[in-house]
Amino acid sequence: MSENPAIEPRRDEPASPVGLSAQAQALLNRFDEVGVRPYCELSVLAARETMNQSTHLQARPQPVSRTQDVLAFDRIPVRIYHPDSDTTLPIIVYLHGGGWVGGNVALADEPCRALANATGLVVASVEYRLSPESKFPEPLQDCYAAVQWLVSNAAVLGIDRSCVIICGDSAGGNLAAGVGRLARDRGDLTVHGQILLYPLLAPAESDEFRSRSDFAKGYGLTREDITWFWSHYLRSALDSDNPLASPWAATDLSGLPPGLIITAEFDPLRDEGAEYSRRLQRAGVATTYMDIAGTIHGFFWMSRRLGDSPTVHRAIADFIQRIVA
Repeated sequence: MSENPAIEPRRDEPASPVGLSAQAQALLNRFDEVGVRPYCELSVLAARETMNQSTHLQARPQPVSRTQDVLAFDRIPVRIYHPDSDTTLPIIVYLHGGGWVGGNVALADEPCRALANATGLVVASVEYRLSPESKFPEPLQDCYAAVQWLVSNAAVLGIDRSCVIICGDSAGGNLAAGVGRLARDRGDLTVHGQILLYPLLAPAESDEFRSRSDFAKGYGLTREDITWFWSHYLRSALDSDNPLASPWAATDLSGLPPGLIITAEFDPLRDEGAEYSRRLQRAGVATTYMDIAGTIHGFFWMSRRLGDSPTVHRAIADFIQRIVA
């Protein structure tokens, strides 16, 4: 594992499956044995069902002090996790992955419980509209609206609105980056930190990242999957140039929330996360980058089979401690 806020992308290092952890290799072998198909070969409904079945890769859900299921603006489902029922705490707003096509509050339940307990903060999980029924910018609009609603109702919900952190994995990392950008540009919401876990930042046609070719197949998420997900999310190719859809397209990163970006070593999305963190640093945004060695895309949802979550939880807790201090 390496940690360096200004890390250079590893363009000159050859990919090698020898570096996979034993857990990751065993999981990939199991995927092959049972015939798991790439998402790009499935229908949207089949892809959603495949994602929903991934709960068997998760550890037993941890108990928390209490949970609340609410509807932000009477239409956006949000599940709130309180690790301590007697204290008003800062909040992490979590945006689930799933390529904008799948995922929901139920699927994200286990990682959100673990995150609340590991950080000691309230976690609110947002169930935004999915694509292709709702294309960009509608999922992002849902996420931003949910954060606004949570902040506006902080007193009733037992939340400390003085520290609001956005967190997302994969496509949720993309949306988290978009929420941070909208907050900066609109000025009607303060986001104190952004946590992007193996985020999907650059459009499908991007060919400048070696990791997309090194890990194009055989490591869970494929390069063709990335293209498939983007095709369902964007309204047209023109959206690829919109930094709210594709954070990589942004030319001005100044003034964005402090960031923590965590990638997986054997993930086609690794290099765009590494390079985006470097661009944030150059723009004067305090950003920490961490690459988790030996693991694959989606590890945050696979706590039963992959042992990376405790490392990530510690990194998130340390990052939040620096923000809150």
